[in-house]
Amino acid sequence: MDICPLCSSAHTQTVFESNLRTSIRSNTTWVHRGVTVCGCNSCGHLFKPVKQVGTFGDYQQYEAMENCPDQDKLDFSKTEACSRSSIFLKYLKDIGVYQSGTKVLDFGCHRGAFLKLLEKGEHAGFDVSETYRKNIESMGYEYFSSGQAIPKGRYDIATLIHVLEHLCDIEVDSRYLLAALKVDGALAIQVPDIDTQATDAYIIDHRHHFSSFSLSIALMKLGFHQRGSVEKIISGELTGVFERYSVKGVKLDRSIPVQVDGLNRFERLKNYLFSVEKCLFELKHSDEVFWVYGAGNLGVLVAGFLGDKVLGFIDDNHFFQGKERMGLPIYASSMLADRYSELIGRNIRTSSCQPKVIIAVPPAVAKGVEERCDSLSLSSFSPFKMDSHTTLSELG
Repeated sequence: MDICPLCSSAHTQTVFESNLRTSIRSNTTWVHRGVTVCGCNSCGHLFKPVKQVGTFGDYQQYEAMENCPDQDKLDFSKTEACSRSSIFLKYLKDIGVYQSGTKVLDFGCHRGAFLKLLEKGEHAGFDVSETYRKNIESMGYEYFSSGQAIPKGRYDIATLIHVLEHLCDIEVDSRYLLAALKVDGALAIQVPDIDTQATDAYIIDHRHHFSSFSLSIALMKLGFHQRGSVEKIISGELTGVFERYSVKGVKLDRSIPVQVDGLNRFERLKNYLFSVEKCLFELKHSDEVFWVYGAGNLGVLVAGFLGDKVLGFIDDNHFFQGKERMGLPIYASSMLADRYSELIGRNIRTSSCQPKVIIAVPPAVAKGVEERCDSLSLSSFSPFKMDSHTTLSELG
């Protein structure tokens, strides 16, 4: 059993071992391999064994959003869809961390979706692959990759947008990042929230599954404390800003607190995920065929597991519409509703079945998608839905 990557305790256990024999990589690639999630009995952190993450944590050849900085994941929990990067930037502006003249290092910048939104300045991007150098340098910013030294003490903020959960050894993998920060520099971090988005367990290259508690522990071990509280500015995700203890003269205590409710959370996580899998197995063995609402990670997980029982995807992200994923078409929900009969006639494989819509989106937004389907008279159900105000710590 792996030791805990946060507190180094050997008192860990297997919390969940999937029966699906399928998972997804974070760039929406279907993987024909199941996942195992471990938990630390000391600090309550949830994580995957390092051997399982393995080669899926190699980001030299990693393509997402067509490597285009104009494309981004969208948050549909509000009245209007907003890009993840724009919501994150607004948050940093609102709390005064980012302003004119702030020097930003986007650590794990990928294609540059966040950097492209910044006011021009002395910003830079870092990623492990040379693939994105052209993107970042075309914006007028420096680009650093593995093996390149990042200038020490240069940047006011380092942003890690869905990066920390990928780092196998957070302390080792972040050492150059921390050196690049000014003494009073801050870390701005966003990660999936395992308590409201338990399905993050199925992303095979996510080494860590953070709660607010374990995220704070991870940063404490780096010598940083929370500025304010960890926020939920996007459904199913945690966002926080962290400063060095030395800046405020706060004494750093590296002793790891115990999360009293950790073991109960483990049981609830396991029960929730197994209930999801029970539903998926029932669908697989039924005579029905389906549309999958959501062409993201969960949609790909469902389509990969159900195989030829899936007719195609529905997605409200305009970047995806009109394209294909896994050889299946991606339609806007309105188009499917308008042309339902025609599309069924063109794609249906079992004429005696009336296709239903499987809602395959993160639990935090499933209810809204369900309402969207109802408004379009699409018959739907969600195997992933949790009550919109429910977390794993509240499930019985």
